[in-house]
Amino acid sequence: MRWIASEVAGCRLKDQRLQQRLAVIVERLGAKPTASIPAACRGWGETQATYRFLSNARIKAEEILEGHGQARVKRIAAEPVVVIVQDTTVLEYIKDVVGKGMGTLRETSRDEHLLHPSVAFTPARVNLGVLTPQFWHRPEEPVGHLRAQRPIEEKESYRWLVGYATACEVQRRCPETLVVSVADREGDIHEWFLAAAERAEEERAAFVIRAKCNRRVAAHPQDTY
Repeated sequence: MRWIASEVAGCRLKDQRLQQRLAVIVERLGAKPTASIPAACRGWGETQATYRFLSNARIKAEEILEGHGQARVKRIAAEPVVVIVQDTTVLEYIKDVVGKGMGTLRETSRDEHLLHPSVAFTPARVNLGVLTPQFWHRPEEPVGHLRAQRPIEEKESYRWLVGYATACEVQRRCPETLVVSVADREGDIHEWFLAAAERAEEERAAFVIRAKCNRRVAAHPQDTY
């Protein structure tokens, strides 16, 4: 398929066979985006090859997304308005530790990771691509009351600033496109507004944030909200 070739053309994987396998994976999952890997692949051999590709220590997520990133910029640049939505989701990997010999009662272990991607859409809800997926794992011991004393760069909320910085980079690379960064109430943090104010106007992405609390602001006639 032509779109798959353009989507992976910019990838620079370490082996041509890996490049070919990536194209097959994109084709299979693109045809069945809601299916599991075994259901999307054609046969057990192809399923095994996909799992080997994804577990290959020589391949980094940035390398897989490199070609997609180049194609995504071209799609964004062709649009007058693009909305870049960011949010967090939880990835849970639950494994059976041991069966208790009592039917379905089992002991399990849970490995939980968090993923915070930014996804670009047109106003008509056409998906243009994924930007800067951020992965992290929460520490077992909670930070507690010391959290307020930590700099923003060491807090989970910093992910919203990274997402906005990504939108600003897209705005810089696509000056003819109006780029709007969108976040829910978790993104309503003072540091975001400071970061926007520090940006040069030509590199500043617009933003829409759902307010976390009521606040009084001093508005001027020339301001637009």
